[in-house]
Amino acid sequence: MKYFLLALFLSLAGASYAQTAMRDLLKTMPAALTPSLSENNRLDMVDFKDAGMAAIVTNAFEGKSELTQLTDNYASLRLSEALHLDMALLTAGGERVLCVVMTWGTDLRESTLSFYSDQWQPLPTARYVALPAYPFVATLDSVQQSLTLTRVNYFNQPANEEQEKPVNVQTTLNWDGNTFK
Repeated sequence: MKYFLLALFLSLAGASYAQTAMRDLLKTMPAALTPSLSENNRLDMVDFKDAGMAAIVTNAFEGKSELTQLTDNYASLRLSEALHLDMALLTAGGERVLCVVMTWGTDLRESTLSFYSDQWQPLPTARYVALPAYPFVATLDSVQQSLTLTRVNYFNQPANEEQEKPVNVQTTLNWDGNTFK
């Protein structure tokens, strides 16, 4: 009976670990990634989300930040009106890898992409995705494990209303277990 209870406890602990992976990563996120959020802000956001409440906190700049979506392997935060952070927890060769997309701007937007281990150690981006040489906005799909890159056409804007707006070129890359292709 003792062995059965021990096995049951260990299996529940393992299941609980899998269910809280993104929550734990949010709680242990380095302050340098979100300097406007304190550790208590991040903890409150996760607690509010778990309680089914709006996960909105007052950040260090007296603005509002919100955890808009949280699943076992995805999180989306609106840090301010002009700064969004999206994270996806991926598996690469048996290791857990975190893909982080930071998007700045309101009307004109641009993103950066970085990768981290599940211990928040920086990993080389080129190992996981070949990024374009032009400015882009990146979007992570919370379900499909895909990354969409949309070319930003800052310098090709029409001079007047009669001119055609530039076409946004989108590329969707799917996670194959090692890289986005």
